[in-house]
Amino acid sequence: MKPDETKMLEKYRLEKCPSSAYYIQNFLTVEEEQLLLKNVYNVPQTKWTQLLRRRLQNWGGIPHPNGMVPEVIPQWLQTYLDKIADLNVFSGTPNHVLINEYKPNEGIMPHLDGPLYSSTIATG
Repeated sequence: MKPDETKMLEKYRLEKCPSSAYYIQNFLTVEEEQLLLKNVYNVPQTKWTQLLRRRLQNWGGIPHPNGMVPEVIPQWLQTYLDKIADLNVFSGTPNHVLINEYKPNEGIMPHLDGPLYSSTIATG
């Protein structure tokens, strides 16, 4: 991140967290959030992968031991990747979206992601 961009983000820095953690409240409008959720739940069931304590969707690529197998990101998600890219805080445009769904009392233990998910991550 460039020094000017760091200054711009400073107001979003989280206290009591690593210095690289930021939170932009209301990054999505209520309308954007509703549309995003509608699109997430309107995909074919085959797009969901059921795991032990969650289910997920992969967009932009399927993780593989030899690297990410590329896949086209649908426009309904690309809109938000562009919005993130417009912040100019990443060295490039986001290229992958992982959507996790957790039900009450579900979740995953703290962990480190592999090299495919490095070095900058945006989460919502």
